[in-house]
Amino acid sequence: MRTVRSLRCRPRTCLLCRCALGSGLALTRAVVLMKKAEKKALVSLTQWKPDYEGAAALFEQAANLYKNSNRKKQAAVAFEKLSACKEKLGE
Repeated sequence: MRTVRSLRCRPRTCLLCRCALGSGLALTRAVVLMKKAEKKALVSLTQWKPDYEGAAALFEQAANLYKNSNRKKQAAVAFEKLSACKEKLGE
C-alpha cells in the first residue's frame, strides 16, 4: 500500500504534516512543536495573554512523539511543561 503525500511535501523536509514520519522526521517535528508551544505560553507584543490550552495540546503531541522515539528525557521535559500548563488552566 502506497502512502499518498500532499503536493507541497518533499521527502525529508516535511515537518508539519504527517505524511512521512520517520524517526528522524518525528524528532524534528517534536522540536518544532516544542518551540511553538513555548511561544504560545509566553506573552508578547502581539499576544497579551498566554494561550495555555493551545500550548498544552502542542506539548502533549511533542511528548508523545518523543516517547515513541525512545527519547525519555525529552519526553519527561515535555510532560513537565504540559503539567505546568494544565496547572495554570486549573485542570
